[in-house]
Amino acid sequence: MADATLLAQHLERFDDAVQRHLQLVSDEFSHLQRSWDDLRDCYEGVGADRFEAVWTGTVRRFEEYLQRSEALRAVLQERLAALRRFDEPAT
Repeated sequence: MADATLLAQHLERFDDAVQRHLQLVSDEFSHLQRSWDDLRDCYEGVGADRFEAVWTGTVRRFEEYLQRSEALRAVLQERLAALRRFDEPAT
């Protein structure tokens, strides 16, 4: 049987890593969005229209990825809280 305290520590580190990952990719995607906004001001024609359509789909999928990742992270945090309660010494 696994040591609940050790398991909780590993899950906490995993949760921290997931949070850092989500923050990093969100920051980088925001940078890309700002770059696209700047480019869109001077980019015209069929190529611009096609790229914008693809970009819009990319934004939608990225937002869905973030939402699903945050939902999974919430489940992880709930399970971690339950594990901590389980691991508390009996009083």
